[in-house]
Amino acid sequence: MLEYIEVADVDTDYQWVEVESKDQLNDAPCLVHLMIQDGLDMAYTFIQRYQTKQSITFTFSDSVVSSLREFFQEIRLAQIIHSGGKELGELAVMVRTQTLSLTSSERSTLRKSRAARVRMLLDESVQLMHKHQYDQSLKRLSWVHLLDPKNEMAFELRIVCLRSAKRISECVGVLERWIEAYPNLIEPRLGLGEVWLYLDQDAKARACFSELLAMDGRNCMALLGLAQAKARLGEDYLADLSKAFLIDSAYTKEIAEHVFDFRSKKPERLEPMTLVQVAERYGIPIKRLLGRAQRGVLPFHRGSDLLHFSPTELDRYYQTLRKLGLEIRSQPIAIRSQEQLDLFEGES
Repeated sequence: MLEYIEVADVDTDYQWVEVESKDQLNDAPCLVHLMIQDGLDMAYTFIQRYQTKQSITFTFSDSVVSSLREFFQEIRLAQIIHSGGKELGELAVMVRTQTLSLTSSERSTLRKSRAARVRMLLDESVQLMHKHQYDQSLKRLSWVHLLDPKNEMAFELRIVCLRSAKRISECVGVLERWIEAYPNLIEPRLGLGEVWLYLDQDAKARACFSELLAMDGRNCMALLGLAQAKARLGEDYLADLSKAFLIDSAYTKEIAEHVFDFRSKKPERLEPMTLVQVAERYGIPIKRLLGRAQRGVLPFHRGSDLLHFSPTELDRYYQTLRKLGLEIRSQPIAIRSQEQLDLFEGES
């Protein structure tokens, strides 16, 4: 039994159409190329070519043939209007987003309005995402944007889908179109900055977060993102981290202790050092320092045997820890205090 048929591609002059279809006996879908003509003729031609390509034979009921005829007739209508030199208007988009489910009428676009199609396609995209069918989910979301170019939910779901599929570089184009559609929205700008950081495009990330902070100077995540980009570029990031700390101290501490990468891509004057030497140099308990090294927030660079550290980076890192209240400098006892202590001990 045929499961579905949907439009894969349509000629700009409406001379031909390519449809994708699948049956219950085959795991992979099949593409069938058809010349656009009368809907019923197209239905029978499709049935014949599909069975030939899939090397199967099964009976198509009258109701299935009728549904196929209706599916193709809308494409035929678009051809007639186009050949008459008239604008297709909404029909041009409706034709390119047609799908017919032969197992569930709720999943068919036939006789559905533009808004109803958008709702159906959004629901389908989520279901397909849960099944890890990311390409199909993205196709549904691209259809949503054909029907509604500024649909914000479709932008969000496309980013979720691409991240789930680990296709991070493809997020850039989607986020840029999202920003173009909603220039005053914070979320896509944050997302674009994060993607640039993930792709090691630190200068672009810095520019992105700077633009966002020009819109919202108290955005803690943007300040942290800007600080991260500057750290990788070898620039002073402490001022941005300090501002973020004033806005949300708990979150900034959490990022500094578990996520932030304090290493520059081009560190100055690397020296081989052990963790014990670093701990003694700054008076930090070795267990605490080891935990930071394991979490990847301690600014070390791997050498052949020992870890390598940049004194400039380490000093800046320690200054940051103190600024955020994550380390407190241990001071030796002052002379006056020591004299008072000696007197106290002498009296005893």
